[in-house]
Amino acid sequence: VLRDITRIREIQFESQISSMVFKETSEAVMITDVGGEILAVNPAFSRITGYSADETVGRRPTMLRSGMHDAGFYTSFWRSLQEKGYWQGEIYNRRKNGEIFSEWLTVNAARDGNGQTIAYIAVFTDLSRILQAERRMSYLAHHDMLTGLPNRLLFNDRLEQAVAQARRNAGRFTLIFIDLDRFKQINDSLGHEIGDIVLREAAARLAMAVREVDTVARLGGDEFVIIAPELAGHEAIAVVSNKVIDVVSQPMQIDGNELFIGASLGCATYPEHGDEEALLLKHADAAMYVAKSLGGNTHVVFDSFDGAPGEALHLETELRHALERGQLRLEYQPQIAAASGRVLGVEALLRWDHPKLGQVPPAHFIPVAERSGLILSIGQWVLQAACAQLAAWDGLGLPSLTMAVNLSPRQLRDPLLVESIRSALARHGIAANRLEMEITESEIMQHLDADRGKLARLRELGVKIAIDDFGTGYSSLARLMNLPIDSLKIDRSFISELEREGCSRAEAITAAVLNMGMALGVQLVAEGVETDAQYALLSGQGCQVIQGFLTGRPMRPEMLSLWLSSKAEARSLAASAQQ
Repeated sequence: VLRDITRIREIQFESQISSMVFKETSEAVMITDVGGEILAVNPAFSRITGYSADETVGRRPTMLRSGMHDAGFYTSFWRSLQEKGYWQGEIYNRRKNGEIFSEWLTVNAARDGNGQTIAYIAVFTDLSRILQAERRMSYLAHHDMLTGLPNRLLFNDRLEQAVAQARRNAGRFTLIFIDLDRFKQINDSLGHEIGDIVLREAAARLAMAVREVDTVARLGGDEFVIIAPELAGHEAIAVVSNKVIDVVSQPMQIDGNELFIGASLGCATYPEHGDEEALLLKHADAAMYVAKSLGGNTHVVFDSFDGAPGEALHLETELRHALERGQLRLEYQPQIAAASGRVLGVEALLRWDHPKLGQVPPAHFIPVAERSGLILSIGQWVLQAACAQLAAWDGLGLPSLTMAVNLSPRQLRDPLLVESIRSALARHGIAANRLEMEITESEIMQHLDADRGKLARLRELGVKIAIDDFGTGYSSLARLMNLPIDSLKIDRSFISELEREGCSRAEAITAAVLNMGMALGVQLVAEGVETDAQYALLSGQGCQVIQGFLTGRPMRPEMLSLWLSSKAEARSLAASAQQ
């Protein structure tokens, strides 16, 4: 009798659990008899389809049909159920409100003790939200978060398509490289918030100034590009360029200020000025610099200065002489422990002071150096200068720091890279674990197999490896787990968006990146931190290292020496006060 009571209780318990699962699961469940009549549905079914249980029970699943599948689809569906006892796959159905949605459906035949089918149990997940999230992530990966324009990644794809189409059809198009005039003064004097508004307004005006077939993209900072199919010839280019300059130059009323900016445009036409993407961009960029040197708010077509005296301003030519003329130098930006505020290290940042062009932004000259091969000699100089500076700071008795140095794709391909790093460390007496080489996420994901061995050799040497601009290259946790890395640097584009109204997506992405870093057990670095709120949010989410204007701007070596000395003195005084 006791065994019977125990068994009855077990059956009751199992029944209760099954009932709870049926009611509480987030997946929709529908049970039909062998004839296809619906016997029961759970709350998730009603939530997903819009049909209540009363509206559903007694009807057939055909009530959900979307009309997007032919008779052959359903014939295959039923054949699988009858022969195998189950079917699984993606199917499109229709909600009560008429909306068509995608679902992942699994149907199993329920059999009795004799193996006879007595019912069918269908379980499905609504894929529409997942697909929307994937589309959103794809949009974020290919569009600039500030302006909504295509970003560099999407621009490169569009440019590649434009070249392929023009080559196939013997066509022409013009690439217009745009740099905003006077933007830096506005950004420095009125702040980044006003600067961001100016950039958004400029982007909107550029988008309105071009045709629907044209592509307007933001490469970063105050740099934009336009791909204009079928645009060629000086007169036609002048018409479009003047229209762009005119719309950008109109006054902006922002926060009680009347602001004026301009635009310097460099134009290069396929195939006259280049028959491949990199060459076109290089020549449009060079033409833009000539427009800048002429006072700005004008346009220059590449061939209008090619071979003329103004060719001396060509960026690549000037860059070839920059090292020997002592125009290159390094600045150093502190990296701070989020928890204690202690200075852990610095990142070496390359600067080019040109006597005529002024301080040329790295975003302008680094790609030129990379394409021309000059990056190898420049990179070697940077490595030696950074190690020498560490040794100099050691000689002054300053706290022992790590030095982060950026490594370009071409440098990573250099077969002499490991030996040159070993030599620089030995020459200046620097321990290998004080040097960190930074590689961008997009580069490492693009050439993962080729780079893995080189990174492993650097790690064997004792050098640390950091993935820079992390969060923009869609790395997977599985792929990163196989890489010998020490740090992840969260891309500054996410950090800058953290406090913007309606930008919870940036916070979500940043949190996901931090979680991935924690799962890998590596150090997490946030770059581009500019506000106390960003600092608090990032440190609260587990970020260990902070880098940005809030904690320390890039500084010349002598200024950083004074800064480090003052920090060390302040810590010493604080320690004494506590004793």
